Amino acid sequence: PEGQENNNPVAITMDDDKTITAVFVRNAPELSVNPTDIEFSFNIGNPGEPFQKDTQITIENTGAAGVLTWNVGEINYQEGTGWITTFMAAPTPSGQLNPGEQTTIGIQVDRTDLAAGIYHATVPIESNAGTENIDVTMSIDTPPTAAVIYPIDEEVKVETFLTFKAQFTDPDEGDEIVESTWEIYPGTFPTGGTPYIFKKILTGNKDTLRIPWSLFNHIIERQGGGNEYWWRVKCKDKFGGLESEWANSDTFTVSTDDTMANQQFDQATENLIKNNFANAGIAVDTAFKDAVNSETIVAGVDTGSLQIRSMDPAEIEGSEAFNIEYLFDIRVDGLTAGETVVVSIFIPGNYTGNWYKYNPVDNTWTIYPNAEIVGTVTVDAQTYTRIDLTLTDGGDGDFDGEANGVIVDPSGFGPITGVSSVSGGGGGCFIATAAYGSYQEKHVWILRQFRDKYLLTNKPGKAFVRWYYKHSPKYASIIAQHPVLRGITRILLTPLYVSAYIVVKNLALPLLLFLLAFGGLVALRRKVKTGKIFLLIFASLFLLFSTSSFAADTNLFKIAPGEKYTVVSPSSETIGKGKLKVDFFYSYADNPVEGKIGGANKDLISEQSLIQIGATYGLTDKFDVSLTVPYLIDQSSDLTTVDDNGFGDVYLSGKYQILNKKNSFLGVAIIPFIGIDTGEENALMSADSTVFGVKFAFDKNLSDNLIFAFNLGYSHQDEEQFAQIDIENAFLFGTSLTYLVNKNLYITGEIYGRSDDGFFDYEEAYPVEGAISIGYQFKNFDFIFGGATSITDGYGTSNYRIFTGLKASL
Repeated sequence: PEGQENNNPVAITMDDDKTITAVFVRNAPELSVNPTDIEFSFNIGNPGEPFQKDTQITIENTGAAGVLTWNVGEINYQEGTGWITTFMAAPTPSGQLNPGEQTTIGIQVDRTDLAAGIYHATVPIESNAGTENIDVTMSIDTPPTAAVIYPIDEEVKVETFLTFKAQFTDPDEGDEIVESTWEIYPGTFPTGGTPYIFKKILTGNKDTLRIPWSLFNHIIERQGGGNEYWWRVKCKDKFGGLESEWANSDTFTVSTDDTMANQQFDQATENLIKNNFANAGIAVDTAFKDAVNSETIVAGVDTGSLQIRSMDPAEIEGSEAFNIEYLFDIRVDGLTAGETVVVSIFIPGNYTGNWYKYNPVDNTWTIYPNAEIVGTVTVDAQTYTRIDLTLTDGGDGDFDGEANGVIVDPSGFGPITGVSSVSGGGGGCFIATAAYGSYQEKHVWILRQFRDKYLLTNKPGKAFVRWYYKHSPKYASIIAQHPVLRGITRILLTPLYVSAYIVVKNLALPLLLFLLAFGGLVALRRKVKTGKIFLLIFASLFLLFSTSSFAADTNLFKIAPGEKYTVVSPSSETIGKGKLKVDFFYSYADNPVEGKIGGANKDLISEQSLIQIGATYGLTDKFDVSLTVPYLIDQSSDLTTVDDNGFGDVYLSGKYQILNKKNSFLGVAIIPFIGIDTGEENALMSADSTVFGVKFAFDKNLSDNLIFAFNLGYSHQDEEQFAQIDIENAFLFGTSLTYLVNKNLYITGEIYGRSDDGFFDYEEAYPVEGAISIGYQFKNFDFIFGGATSITDGYGTSNYRIFTGLKASL
């Protein structure tokens, strides 16, 4: 009866034995909301796109008993405000639901007066049974556009890979391209060739795609048509995930350049080579010349039709990191879909090594596991190493990844010369080559010389080299593909490189002199001796580290570690014996390097984000040693050849306080420094040689709360040409003025710069910046915030620079 629902009385007639079962139901409602995640998308590139959209939400009491009382709570907006409206029959969405009952509410979004972007909000449904949140996402978006740049309608002569170039744009501020789809078709545009011969979806805003020549194997030409193709591309943006329209090329043709013809033997010579192999019991399909040294390469396949050509590994970025000496573009067709074949390649010589697969789309090298060095064969008095590649259509070893009866495989061999007997002269320095980017790079050359002269001349050394050759390639493959790992590896290899350099160049005696001079400086600390000692130090350093250079370190904003009030300009003050000070600074620079290319102004570096970490230790009350490590977080450039991140050159420095009379006369210090070549030269963060020099710092207490300082110095590196600027010997200078507001707060103004290629001969060669910063001293650290701007238009000066940092005393 009404009012006794929970009692649930039941009338029972007791005329026999009865079994009574009582079921007790929890008197509690349960809230169910569906859906709890909704998305709205507006394509404002569509003239008829509405300003409002809505959807329905179901609210239900799924409990077995109890009344559900609910209402819509306050909406939480992450972006924008007021763009969501909830509605139902009643003016205010709320109500009560008995068990099993449900109702619906509407959620409407309105894009009126909102800019393009992604908007998020949470609509809470509150009740006496808890709260459920509805996550609402609204995207307001204009579709991006795609354009075909190259090839369009021309004949393309291919040397290594065919490069497709597109252009993607999005009109919405803050939006970006997150995906692109590329398709290549045989035949003439727009009706020829279906299906496509290649399709690739790229993530990010990459606008270039490289395809192996072997994909364009004149399929149509063999069918009686022409060697014709066309391609199309589209892109997708971030805000609404909208896609552009397809951008189509016209018909273009593909052929090889002269390198292919130069690799071919005349028919009689090729037949003779194939017959010689046949007489040795080996069936082969083709013989051709290696692209680098014209050696005879022979190849065959167990089924299908083989086409193979040689490429110059030097034309492919990263090949030197793995000592790739033989690189091939392989095509096998005439297969059933998904078929597996074995391609046998015969290379002159007796080798062991690794076979690497190259992916031109993302420019990566990976060890190919399905390659087997079978052994050697001798044909016509020539020894060949036989390598069998197991390739599967649409699977391992097939570039296009489609089971279409065609296998395309760009890959190559990185031999380890004479591993069975462990001899030197070539290959093997995998990790060092991956770190420095070239097998011929000077650091790698020194390490190779050390291996040949001092490791391969004794049994323990040979054993180590064998172990290294076996295990290092897989780690080198990982290092070569990550700029951060390359920079870290360079730093870790620096002690090994310095040691090898000393041994190879017979510099043990100069090193001993350097150590004696350094020890004498610390022990004697006499002003009269200082000049001679430092001359000896720099003479030793010059012998140890002077090398060739081909890059530029454009980082003008180099912090002065261990300073009390300044950021860039050094003072005469030391931190004290046994104390440690750590500096951490972040800086953002707008357009620090600009230049003209082809008559047009280009931003060589723009929007640069850089961190610098410094550590200073007081050996005595008058002598400090410091280490500074810069790391480029990100930067933009109009040039694709400029890297966007990486380490800079690491600097080691010392500071010896000659005079400490800032109140009555002057404070004076001498600061020798060495810049070690650990930086990423493609990011314009490395001098590509060791830099050494010296600064003299002077300061004066003008009053109790005003400190003036200036410094002069000189640096030397091996000569390099950066645009029109000859960088070798530089005059360094800087000045600062610090005002102590109170015991904790201080303000510092600084001017710093350098002069290259003469003595202030022309503005581009003497970059000068001015900076102002505010610092606050806490108990164990200082917090600094400031900005800088260019005074001249020299390289490395920025339109503006913002920086912040911490100075911690330990």
